[in-house]
Amino acid sequence: MKQRGTKKTLKVFFLISSDLIAFLFCLFLAYSTRKFADQFLSFFFPPFGFSFLHFLKIWWMPAILILSFAYEGLYWKRLPFWGMTREIVKALTLTIVIIYAVVGLGKMSLQVSRLVLLFFYVFALGFYPFFRLMVNRLLFKLNVGKEKAIIFGAGQSGIDAAKGIIKDVNLGYEVIGFLDDDPDKLGTTIEVYGRKLKVLGDTGSFNREFTRYFDISTTVIARHGTDISFGRDVYPYVKRILFMPEAKDLPLLNATTCFLLSKRLLLLDVKNNLKSATSQTLKRAFDIIIGGLLFLPVLIFTGIIALLIKLDSSGGVFYCQERVGKRGNVFRCLKFRTMYEDGDSILGAFLNTNPEAKEEWEKYKKLKSYDPRVTKVGRFLRAASLDELPQIFHVLKGEMSLVGPRPYLPQEIEDMKNYEDYILLTPPGITGIWQVSGRNELSFDDRLTLDTWYVLNWSLWLDMVILLKTLPVVSSRKGAY
Repeated sequence: MKQRGTKKTLKVFFLISSDLIAFLFCLFLAYSTRKFADQFLSFFFPPFGFSFLHFLKIWWMPAILILSFAYEGLYWKRLPFWGMTREIVKALTLTIVIIYAVVGLGKMSLQVSRLVLLFFYVFALGFYPFFRLMVNRLLFKLNVGKEKAIIFGAGQSGIDAAKGIIKDVNLGYEVIGFLDDDPDKLGTTIEVYGRKLKVLGDTGSFNREFTRYFDISTTVIARHGTDISFGRDVYPYVKRILFMPEAKDLPLLNATTCFLLSKRLLLLDVKNNLKSATSQTLKRAFDIIIGGLLFLPVLIFTGIIALLIKLDSSGGVFYCQERVGKRGNVFRCLKFRTMYEDGDSILGAFLNTNPEAKEEWEKYKKLKSYDPRVTKVGRFLRAASLDELPQIFHVLKGEMSLVGPRPYLPQEIEDMKNYEDYILLTPPGITGIWQVSGRNELSFDDRLTLDTWYVLNWSLWLDMVILLKTLPVVSSRKGAY
C-alpha cells in the first residue's frame, strides 16, 4: 500500500515536471514566432526587444499553469485521451485568462508581450495533449502510477471493456484477467490486442486474499444482471469500481447525476442538447467560422481537381444528387463527379451478372471490392475523401454541417425505420461518427445506430473530437471506396 502511494506521488512529480518542460517549449515557439513576425507586423506593433531569458524571470506564469492543471484534476484523475484533452483545453484557457488579467491589472504590458502569450496558447493547445499522451505511455512502461484491474464478466461486454481500457493508456490500468461464473469459461484464455487474458475464477473467489495476491486496486463490472448488492460485496477490497452500463446506446455523454437522499435514489439527467436554441446557435457559429477559414483553400483545390476530372473522362465536373437535410428538407447535394456519366446502366448490368455484388449492394448500398462506375480520378478522390470537398458550400449555406449524420438519400427514408425522427433533428455532416468508426465498412443499420447515438449525445466538444479524428482516418484510407 505504501509502495502504491509512493508510485502515485512519483507520477504526480513526473507529470508536473513534464508540464513545465512543455511550458518552456511552447513559450520558446511563441517567442520565436513573434520574432519572426516582427518583419511583417512592425507597422502595427512596436519592435520586439525582449530576449527569451526575460520570460524565464516571470516565474509566476508556469505556477499559474500548474495550479490550473491541478484545479482540473489533471495530476490525479484517470481520464481517456479525449477526456484528458478536454480538461487540458479548459486548464490552458483558464491559465491564459488569468495571465492576461494579471498583465492587464498589473500594467505589465511593457514586461510581457501579449502577442507572445497568444501564440503560446495556440501552440500549447496543439502540443500539450500529445506530449501528455507520450509521457503517460512512458510512465505506464516504467510501471509508475499503474493500477491493476480485473474485469467481472468474460462475455462480449467484458471483452469490449478490456479492449477499451488496454487501448487507452491514459487510463493507467493494466487488465490482468477476468472473473466469470460460467463453468465453461473458467481457466480459458481470451486474446485482446495480442495480450492473453485468463479467466482466473468465478466471482465468488474475489476476496481480500485474491486482491492482495494479484495486487488489484480496481474492478470493472461488465456483466449483465448485476445489482448493487454485488458492487457492495466488492467495495471493501478495492480502491475503485468501474460500472459498465448494459446499454451502450443510452445518451449518457451529456448526462448528469441527481441523488435523492431521502429515498436513496440516483437519477440521470439527460439533456437533449440539439433541442436547445443556444446549442444550435453554437453549432452554426462553429460551422461558419471553420467553414469560412477553409473556404479559400477549398476554392483552390476545387480548380485543380476540376481540371483532373475533365482530363480523365467526359462529362461535368460536379455531380448533384438529392439528399435529406434537417427536418426532412430535401436539397441538391454537390460532390465532385467520380463516376462515368452512364453509371446507373453500368451498375445495373454489373449487378445482373454478379449475384455476390448484388447481395453486397443490398446490404451496404455500396460496392467494396470493385465498382465499374468509378473513374480512375474518382477512385483517388473517394480514397482521399476529396469528392465531398464542395460540400463546404452547403455548410456555409446552412444546408449541411461540418459534423453530423450521414446525408441520406430520399429513397433511403423508408429503410431508416424509427431512426428517422432522431437523425433529422440536425443537418447532415461532411464528416460524422460513421466516418471515424469504419466508414464504408459499416452496414446501413450500423450507420443508422451511430448517427442516432451522435444526435442523442451531441456536444460542441464531440464535434471537435470527430473533426480531429477524421484527419488520421482519411489519411489511412481505410474503409474508403
